[in-house]
Amino acid sequence: MNWPFFRTAAVLFIFLVVLEVNSEFRIQVRDYNTKNGTIKWHSIRRQKREWIKFAAACREGEDNSKRNPIAKIHSDCAANQQVTYRISGVGIDQPPYGIFVINQKTGEINITSIVDREVTPFFIIYCRALNAQGQDLERPLELRVRVLDINDNPPVFSMSTFLGQIEENSNANTLVMRLNATDADEPNNLNSKIAFKIIRQEPSDSPMFIINRYTGEIRTMNNFLDREQYSQYSLAVRGSDRDGGADGMSAECECSIKILDVNDNIPYMELPSNSLQIEENSLNSNLLQIRVIDLDEEFSANWLAVIFFISGNEGGWFDIEMNERTNVGTLKIVKPLDYEEVKNLQLSLGVRNKAEFHQSIMSQYKLTATAISVTVLNVIEGSVFRPGSKTYVVTSSMGQNYKLGEFIATDLDTGLPSTTVRYVMGNNPTDLLAIDSKTGIITLRNKVTREQYNLLGKKYQGTILSIDDALQRTCTGTINIDLEGSGWEDRQTDGAVTGGGTITSTNDFTPSYEYTTTNTEDVYSVTPTGNGVRVRHPLDNVH
Repeated sequence: MNWPFFRTAAVLFIFLVVLEVNSEFRIQVRDYNTKNGTIKWHSIRRQKREWIKFAAACREGEDNSKRNPIAKIHSDCAANQQVTYRISGVGIDQPPYGIFVINQKTGEINITSIVDREVTPFFIIYCRALNAQGQDLERPLELRVRVLDINDNPPVFSMSTFLGQIEENSNANTLVMRLNATDADEPNNLNSKIAFKIIRQEPSDSPMFIINRYTGEIRTMNNFLDREQYSQYSLAVRGSDRDGGADGMSAECECSIKILDVNDNIPYMELPSNSLQIEENSLNSNLLQIRVIDLDEEFSANWLAVIFFISGNEGGWFDIEMNERTNVGTLKIVKPLDYEEVKNLQLSLGVRNKAEFHQSIMSQYKLTATAISVTVLNVIEGSVFRPGSKTYVVTSSMGQNYKLGEFIATDLDTGLPSTTVRYVMGNNPTDLLAIDSKTGIITLRNKVTREQYNLLGKKYQGTILSIDDALQRTCTGTINIDLEGSGWEDRQTDGAVTGGGTITSTNDFTPSYEYTTTNTEDVYSVTPTGNGVRVRHPLDNVH
């Protein structure tokens, strides 16, 4: 502590001595008048069980020895015997040692050191009067010394920088934060009474905050906080003791106030064009980029936009995908449009935020439609099989070149049979069918064989291609054939005898053989073996 500084202080740190007289002690108190520098002694006699207050002229922070003695004690027993006076207690024989001493013969109490109220707010001096044998002649006397405060401690803020936050558009007098500061001087005293004051605000356009002088509460001055104008405020606050008086001590702190975003800005769309042309039967994942402008905090729900269809998309042809990093919506075609059905569209789009609008603009919001004119362009579409597949049934009576039917492509532009295409077989298992390239007539290449029947698993599925060489376009149709009626479904496949013959030897070394076969018409050859004959035909067995 800088004692020379406080030696010049106008306010004195004095002792208020409170004593309780428990015996026949007589006390003299020295009173120092700080105004004129005079000293007076006051004599006080014991008043049983009564506290008596007196003041000794002492200053805090300086050497008070020139004002000694600050008090005298005297026992009536000194009239007829020798009396020794002694004192004890904190500041005497307990830390801090030696602040008070006594003349054992005269009873004069002196102060020897500088005292500090913040270290020891009061002292209790235990006074005794002893005879030559060291026995108490009187009941011990308690001399209470309370150290009166002077303003030697400045306020101290609990933080150098206080952090707070408040929503924009908050009502006036809304609590933002509460500052905390303490003063080590005597509580409930002017020296420790702190008054707060805002001394600086940045940005400084207009005052936005007020502070309670005594509680340190910072509140909004009005409802004009706008994050889009200023997202942060910095305040410098001074706390001064002695209730903010000019003679008080002070300290300063910083306050950083973040302005929180609310959804108080209505989004709107920016379109590069309000008219589009698209080809029929086309898909497009990037038809149009629609930028949304919103002044609220980027990437927050108050900023993120949702573009939606108000009207014009009843057929579900379009979709809008939002990019949350850019707030750009991409208009896409997800379902082809047919020029013959829809030639023009009027899309009506609206936009809103993911978050609800703040109450401050709720009444201002009105759904505004953004119009986009869409023109569907006609294209030469080529041909298509309608329906896309046909099914036929083959019976046992159908032989080679039997006409099953026709599969003709339709011109999408006219709706009539196409005249600019040629037909070819696509996938044609076992080469069962043939098609006329001009007429689209489907025929059997041959009567269904057992081999075909078994390989196809009783069902045939093939494809027919319609090729437009001029447009370089191809469409595909599917042919399904039920082979259950082809005549092979009821025949045994386990080698049952349905025909036979005799092989007659042509020389003396080869015997004659008889054979049986399930299909005598398809026998290719008969070969003798050591134990019989081998008959070769497509699928039948020999026994």
